Amino acid sequence: MISYLIILGIIATFSTGFAFSESDPIITVEMNGPSTFYLDSSNQIIRATVEIQNYTPSDGIYFMKVTHLPTQIVMRDFEIYPRASGNDLWAVQIAYPFLESDVKFGGQTFFGEFEIHIRTEFGSQTASVKFSIFESLDEPTPELIPELIPEPEPEPTPEPTPELIPEPAPEPIPELIPEPEPEPTPKPTPKPTPKLIPEPETEPTPELEPDPVMEQLKCGLGTEPVDGVCVPITCPDGFSLKDGLCVQDSGNGGGCLIATAAYGSELAPQVQQLRELRDNKLLQTESGSAFMESFNDFYYSFSPVIADYERENPVFKEAVKLAITPMISSLSILNYVDMETDAEVLGYGISLILLNVGMYFLAPAIVVVRIRKRL
Repeated sequence: MISYLIILGIIATFSTGFAFSESDPIITVEMNGPSTFYLDSSNQIIRATVEIQNYTPSDGIYFMKVTHLPTQIVMRDFEIYPRASGNDLWAVQIAYPFLESDVKFGGQTFFGEFEIHIRTEFGSQTASVKFSIFESLDEPTPELIPELIPEPEPEPTPEPTPELIPEPAPEPIPELIPEPEPEPTPKPTPKPTPKLIPEPETEPTPELEPDPVMEQLKCGLGTEPVDGVCVPITCPDGFSLKDGLCVQDSGNGGGCLIATAAYGSELAPQVQQLRELRDNKLLQTESGSAFMESFNDFYYSFSPVIADYERENPVFKEAVKLAITPMISSLSILNYVDMETDAEVLGYGISLILLNVGMYFLAPAIVVVRIRKRL
């Protein structure tokens, strides 16, 4: 049992690397299908497509955040894994199933408009798309409130500058000639009153009529309405249909969340080493593939929590990196041996288990015993 747990902590899975563009990335996200959903409807899967043009690895990890716009409460925030799908184009299909517990908790209900927000770990590029969730098909869709256009402020008219009238030069006053009276001062010109620009009238926004197909057609478990017909739900790659919902598969692919968070990038040398070990060694044999399937079921049950805590706590991140570095170094031995049969995979696997048991348990125990004897 101890050997099985140790080998589960040794191997990690990673996606294959690709060439990247040096141009600035452009992120887009679009809804696939309807953008309005109801709790009493069979269609409870929110589908969207995220595309990244000119993917740049320096932007780090990509995240998806779901926010309830009226309250600004973040409902979900997790990592997504884009894959190359064309020339300088990366994409990921999102199938986000929502349940009643996602919008009703803590004695409150959260219906109305939501937003899917895509962002990167270090880059400044973002993208977002909106959708709505309501409790029942019979509930009317709220009218969209038109945005108020601010009234443009009138530009001030510059005041006219009065012309300066030069004073006449004094003439010589002859004797016994009375002094001339001064000329009257001209009155200042009154300032022109600026004209008021009338505020433009806003056109009323037409009310959104509910989809008649969505109101009348209700499909059974595992199906969804498409063009007025109930068809089986098609899940994207990496998901399978279970109990009428698309659930992420625990296959041999995926990313090592703990190591990626510890070393800061999927392109780190340690991450590349583990990826080569998985693709070129373990997955080439039947026993190695069976082990990876069992390992993923266990690993992904706790690794997202540890990876999130690593990003929040730099001290914990350094501690994890220090703890897994000897284990990753011991795995480099497998890159220099041939493992073409199940027997060779089993033999080298047991040898590495014993080596890591010695490093992580036996050696510290001997040091502790010797210190206690000297005390």
